[in-house]
Amino acid sequence: MPRPYVIPVHELRLKHTLTSYSHTQVVYTSYDYDAPLRETREVRDKFKQYKLLALFTRVSKGLHNTFMENNGTANAVDNSAIWTWQLKNRDTESRFYLAENNNTRTRAVTDFSMTVKTSEGDVKISSLQLAGRQSRWVITDYSVGNETLLYSSAEIATYGLFNRPVIVFYTREGQAGEFAFKSQSNLTFKTYGAKSDIASASSNSTYSSFSYTQSKGATVVEFSNGVLAYLLDIPTAYTFFAPATTNDPNVTPEHQIFVQGPYLVRSASISGGAVSVIGDNANATTIEVYAGSGADTISWNGKELATTKTPYGSLTAAIDGTKDRDITLPELSNFKAAESSPEIQPSYDDSNWVVADKNTTLSPVKPLTLPVLFSSDYKYYTGAKIYRGYFSGKSATSLNITVQGGVAAGKITPCTDCTRDTQTDFVHEYIRMERMAEWEVDWLPSW
Repeated sequence: MPRPYVIPVHELRLKHTLTSYSHTQVVYTSYDYDAPLRETREVRDKFKQYKLLALFTRVSKGLHNTFMENNGTANAVDNSAIWTWQLKNRDTESRFYLAENNNTRTRAVTDFSMTVKTSEGDVKISSLQLAGRQSRWVITDYSVGNETLLYSSAEIATYGLFNRPVIVFYTREGQAGEFAFKSQSNLTFKTYGAKSDIASASSNSTYSSFSYTQSKGATVVEFSNGVLAYLLDIPTAYTFFAPATTNDPNVTPEHQIFVQGPYLVRSASISGGAVSVIGDNANATTIEVYAGSGADTISWNGKELATTKTPYGSLTAAIDGTKDRDITLPELSNFKAAESSPEIQPSYDDSNWVVADKNTTLSPVKPLTLPVLFSSDYKYYTGAKIYRGYFSGKSATSLNITVQGGVAAGKITPCTDCTRDTQTDFVHEYIRMERMAEWEVDWLPSW
C-alpha cells in the first residue's frame, strides 16, 4: 500500500532540551528526549545530522519545487528490502531519490543498486549500501554553478561558489560513493589529505563518472574542470560548517564560508583578506577555511592565527583547546535579595482573596472535612496554591493538616514565621486528582 504523501516538507522539531518544574518543588519533567542540544548546551550527533540536512536543503533550490514522481518498495532499486522516495523538479530534469530500509527497525546492512533517471537516460548506480536505520540521498541533474552533476550517490552536504565551485560530499567510512559530471569527458584530478581510492568509473562524450570508497577523515579532490570536492566521512562531516555571510535567510551558494574542524562555528565573515570565525572548541585541532582566492589569514574568536595556504586554495591554522586554559571567575559579592512570598507575613492584606466557604464540590473525590478546600471549586486550577488560615483565638495547642493530593503531588509547607497575632499560613501545592494521596502534618504554634 503506498505511503501517504502531501508535500515535501520536513519539520525539524524539539531543537533544545529543557526542564519544567511544573509548579512543584519536588517533581520535575525533563524534555531531554534525545534533543539535538542538551540543557548544558552541548551539541549532540542529532544536531550535527540536522545541520547536514539543513545545509543540503538550503542550497538545493531544485528540491524546493518538486512533486512525488514515485515511491514504494523496490522503487528504482533491485532489492525489495529498500523503500525509495522519488521527487522530481517541476521545471527541470533534476530528481531527488531518498532510499531507506523498508523495515525502519532493522539493524541489518543492506546492499543494493539503484537505476536513476537522468537527462542522459537511465543510469545504474551499483554498490549502494544502507546500514540499519541509515537513509541516503541520491540526486540527478543537480546544478552546481555552471557545472552539473549528472548523478551522485555520495550525499551532498552543500556546495559553494567562490573563485570556483566547491562541493562537499559525505559518506560513511567504508561505503562506496559515485558521482558524474555532465558534458565533461576525460577529466583528470589531484587528491590531497586522507588517502583515497577514487578513480574514473566510466566516461563518454556526455559525462565523466568517478567512484570511491570513503576513507577515514577528509580527502580533497581537485578536478581539471575547476571543481573542488571534499570527500568526508561522517565524523568529519559533523565538524563541517558553512556559516552564511548575509542576513538574508534565503542563503545562496555565493554567500557562505566553509569551515572544517571546530566543535561549533557560530558565524564567519571576511574583510579584506582576513576571515574571522567565531565558535567554540574543546580540544586542540586544525581549522580549515575555504573563502575564495582573496582570503589569506584566519582569526579565531578575535585572535589572529598563524595561517598556511594549501595547494588547492584553502587556509589552515591550529586552534587551542581548553586543556591548559585558565578560567578566572569574578568575585561574587553584594548579593541582593527580596522576599518572594509576601503572603506569609502576618501584616499581609488578604481582604481581596476568595474565601473558601463552600460545602459542596464538583469533584468526584469527597473532601475529608468541610468547608471544601479544593482549589478547582474556586476556579484555581494549576500552579502553586497558597492558603491563609486564621485561628479564632490563642487557646489552640496544635494543628493537624490532612492534605489530599494526586499523582506527583508536591509538598506542604506550613509557615514557620508565624507570630502570636492569631494568624498562620501554609502553602499547599495541589497537583492532579488522578489518584488521592494523604499526608498528615502536626504542627505546634509558636506561642
